[in-house]
This record gives sequence, structure tokens and C-alpha cells, in this order.
Amino acid sequence: MGPIEAQVERCHVSGGSGHSGSPIGMDMETLVRGSSQEISNEPDFYRDRRKKDIHNMIERRRRYNINDRIKELGLMLPKHSAEEMKLNKGTILKASCDYIRQLQKDRELMLRQQQQQARLEHAARIYAERVKIRSSNDFASLRVNFTHLRLY
Repeated sequence: MGPIEAQVERCHVSGGSGHSGSPIGMDMETLVRGSSQEISNEPDFYRDRRKKDIHNMIERRRRYNINDRIKELGLMLPKHSAEEMKLNKGTILKASCDYIRQLQKDRELMLRQQQQQARLEHAARIYAERVKIRSSNDFASLRVNFTHLRLY
């Protein structure tokens, strides 16, 4: 394993963020720029090898990042989904898509139910106002009739 691969391994083991102050912590542009200055004095074979090593390191970090996000998705899936299938990358991605679709459907249903509930509450308030007005009118007419009965 060359020095660049060793740096990638250290980066992946330490968390993969690349900002820990390790040599791999520098961004790729700095690494490539710095290496191009060193490359100018090297023979063609070593220069080409170093370019390939840098490219391989960048690609390896990208793969590690993708794999880490896929594993994270697998951990976020509901337990019943994860227990039913072997969790490889493809099944994790498929199960994640299925789960997101189900969440979207559930959200749409919940929004429709909330709208229906708001309409029903509005209708109930209107009905309650009508009942209140009607009962107050009935009470007033009863009072008038009761007062009228006293006079006789």
C-alpha cells in the first residue's frame, strides 16, 4: 500500500470527514495542486503513478462515502422491513424508496383527514350557533308566555 492509500485508510477509519487535521484532511484540490508541484521533478513513470494514486484515493473516498450513506439508510429503515430481507446495497436502496413512498402516501392521507376534520369542526360551530340562537329565541318566547300567564 502506497502513502496515498495509507492516508485514505486513515481517513476512513477516523470517520471519513477529512477535516481531522490529518494529511488527508486537506481538500482534494490542495492535494492535487501540491502533488503537481512535486510531480514536475519526477520521471514520467512516477508522475503517472502518482496521478493514478491520487485519482484512486479520490475515487475510494467517494465509494466509502456512498457505502456509509447506504449503511446509514439501512439503519434508518423500520425494523420489520429490515428483518424480512438480506440487507445488501440494492435491497437497502429499494426498501428506502418504498418506505419514502409509503411516508408520502401517509402524509397525503393525514393532510386530507386534517382538512376533513377542519370542515367538520367548522360545520359543528355553525350548527352550535344555530342551536344557541334557536334555543335563546325559544327561551325568550317561553318567558313572554310565562309573563303573559301571570297577568291573568
